[in-house]
Amino acid sequence: MTQNVFSIQASSFEGFSRTYFKLGTPCPQGKWQVTDRLEALGNNQVMTNSVITVNQLWPDGSIKWLSVEGLCDAEVLSDNRPCVAVSIAKSHRPPINHALPVKEESEHLHIQLKNGDWVNVHGQQLMALTYSSKLHTQFYSLTANETLDTHVSNVVTDYELLDNPLGYQAVRIQQCATLNEGTHIELDVNAQYTLFLDDGTVKGSISITNPAAASHPHGQWDLGDPNSIDIFELGLCIKDFNQASLLINEHTYSLDACDQLSVFQASSGKPRWNSPNHVNRDNKVPLPFCGYRVHKDGHLVDEGRQCVPKVNMQASPHQTRSMLTVKDFWQNFPSSIVAIPTSIDMSLLGSRFADPIELQPGEQKTRDISLCHTPVSDAETRLNKEWVAASKAISFLPDTTNEFHDLIQYGIRGDTSFFHKREVIDEFGWRHYGELYADHETALNRDNNIFVSHYNNQYDPIFGMLCQWILTGERAWFTLADALAKHVADIDVYHTDKDKPEYNGGLFWHTDHYVQACTATHRTYSKRQPSHVYEDHAGGGGPGGQHGYTSGLALHYLLTGRPTSKKAALSITHWLTHYYEGDGTMVGALLALKNSGSAGLKCVKTNTYPLDRGTGNYLHALFDRFELLGTQSDIDSAAHVIRHTVSPQDDITSRHLEDVENTWFYTVFLQAVCRFIQIKTQLNTLDSDYDYAVKSLQHYARWMLDNEYAYLDKPEILEFPNQTWSGQDLRKLCVLHFAASLLRESDAKRVMEKIHLLKDTILARLKNHHETSTTRVLCLMMQNAHYEAYKIEPKQARKVTRDEPNESAITHRQPYSVVKYFARHLRHFSFQRERQQFVKRFVQTQKWLGKP
Repeated sequence: MTQNVFSIQASSFEGFSRTYFKLGTPCPQGKWQVTDRLEALGNNQVMTNSVITVNQLWPDGSIKWLSVEGLCDAEVLSDNRPCVAVSIAKSHRPPINHALPVKEESEHLHIQLKNGDWVNVHGQQLMALTYSSKLHTQFYSLTANETLDTHVSNVVTDYELLDNPLGYQAVRIQQCATLNEGTHIELDVNAQYTLFLDDGTVKGSISITNPAAASHPHGQWDLGDPNSIDIFELGLCIKDFNQASLLINEHTYSLDACDQLSVFQASSGKPRWNSPNHVNRDNKVPLPFCGYRVHKDGHLVDEGRQCVPKVNMQASPHQTRSMLTVKDFWQNFPSSIVAIPTSIDMSLLGSRFADPIELQPGEQKTRDISLCHTPVSDAETRLNKEWVAASKAISFLPDTTNEFHDLIQYGIRGDTSFFHKREVIDEFGWRHYGELYADHETALNRDNNIFVSHYNNQYDPIFGMLCQWILTGERAWFTLADALAKHVADIDVYHTDKDKPEYNGGLFWHTDHYVQACTATHRTYSKRQPSHVYEDHAGGGGPGGQHGYTSGLALHYLLTGRPTSKKAALSITHWLTHYYEGDGTMVGALLALKNSGSAGLKCVKTNTYPLDRGTGNYLHALFDRFELLGTQSDIDSAAHVIRHTVSPQDDITSRHLEDVENTWFYTVFLQAVCRFIQIKTQLNTLDSDYDYAVKSLQHYARWMLDNEYAYLDKPEILEFPNQTWSGQDLRKLCVLHFAASLLRESDAKRVMEKIHLLKDTILARLKNHHETSTTRVLCLMMQNAHYEAYKIEPKQARKVTRDEPNESAITHRQPYSVVKYFARHLRHFSFQRERQQFVKRFVQTQKWLGKP
């Protein structure tokens, strides 16, 4: 008997004969093995054009996460059913030996389709597909003099055959290349797309990256950086068709009776389309008009607010029509399509009708494209939450709603929704779309001007929104999470390895508190921002270890298969590792020694980590990398970090946790310890590291039991006594719920009493305050209001002997030795590496010592 794993909603087929779906799903441990031949069933019918890919394994080698991708025909939706129920089952068909559909020829891949046609993929050009019907596509760059250039260099093309028990169904193609935009100016371009073998339908994405390092003088990251790249237009060109037309908001414009058709989305078309959010390097808003315009042979024939265009083509009168689309066309303005009788250019980044866009150093943009030969929509899917809960694959995932549920729904309803907040500052355009407006930062704003502030995934709303989608089935939550994950992976992560190790690959902070973003875009600090806005105001810096969130990106990858999300999660983890552990050079060792004792950094003199959110986020990042790659060393590293941050023998009074402003984030770290214990339980490795973590958590939980309170009970000790503190209070509920099953029964009873007291206080405050619907408080609730999920996890924790002495406590560590410290770094000494890292950190020395 099969079980529904997810569903495709009937609305997906409205006006379409097919829908495309790709969704990851967790699996219960031991359910399926890698060697099992699995197939997807839609309403109990075999989904012929679907493939299943294994993405992650349980410790016993069984499948933990898999991805189902395919095309679903409308015929499967029968008897007026509201959805297609998709299940997964083992196939009992005998293996079928089919001829390989791909032939590797001198410079291209020759792919044979099931309908008798074929497709050639050029191996030395990007997205260069030629169909036997003569249709041809290719990536292009439009230069400053409006020359269309299709040349790229260093192209590497790889492919993977995808099959199911019925045979080969698709080819997944990956290409990476370098685009030269001038002397010593290069862009990295990566494409990944799936080509279905039944008719050649293509679904994929293209990423464009500026891999250079920024100059960031004085720790400020304004537009106008000398290593920025001005882009006029990058896009996808299609040629060799017989007939073509543009479908724009249900109105068809044919190329038959004209020499040129064009549509240009210049701005969002929303009421605040010319918001200061869109300033350029000169601090000017360059947008020419509101919305979009359509021109035919130079004459304006239509205009409007938002444009959703589709390009229809027919290679010959006897061929079926093909359709080319780019996802979120108007949302990622400036966007344009230019069609002439011999070719059609669809922009992916920038537009010939707009000012050049500035791709900052370390900035990236990814666009999703679709080339279909029958009408195909993007499916609206919904996971079966009972199946997900039974899998136990997502740590602390709620399976029921609680008292905070209605408050969290402010995020998708009415004027408090994240959708509405976007429009307040016009969070649209290629750089901004998907971002959350940090409306809570307007607290000190004394006028009615538009106040631009970006949130940059603080407290991981990607993860919170995805959990809400799984829990409620509300598509709005997935829509928000998907757009945000794409934005964070592209814009908020610093895509370079050419800067100092403490910055490379890191996640930028949100816009600095209580000031406007100005020309810093999503990079926190601008030279145009005022100084001394709040206590200890820095006014400059870069990606910082206190702001590292990976769980949402990792979950987004597992649910969608999107490679940029996985890459971003791994990039942030790699950066955090360098941030806390150093880069292994003598230069790095000297700097770490100099900075020992600085807040937020590892102290190499004592070999200890700070008890704060940065270390907690570092642990979560290690856990997420373990989830993605399965490397045991990440769990071992996490154990080391825990041992050198807290101890079962800590004198907690010396931590001064009563100084709430400077120590509140200890609960973030303890939440990470809870997850460590849960992972060790799953792995069934109840060893000394597990014991140490449990005893440390017990120790701190007892202190919390006797000393913790709701922060706003003492507003006089807080600089800004707002409802963010109530949101942070929720973390205490998570830690105490988890710890309850670790403590002796008398303490466990007191813990539950404490939880109820805190919960009632927090709920009363949040229920009756306007700040509850602000972005930061909503994100804290999404991340931490599922506290009840914590109490069911540590089922095996009672195996730990509660009063067992622990000789590996942190107070027994070896005394500091400067000789041993530097000896460790000398083992792998390299003059070349020392020079490289030195000139990255001290850029002014590059004129004597050369580039990295």
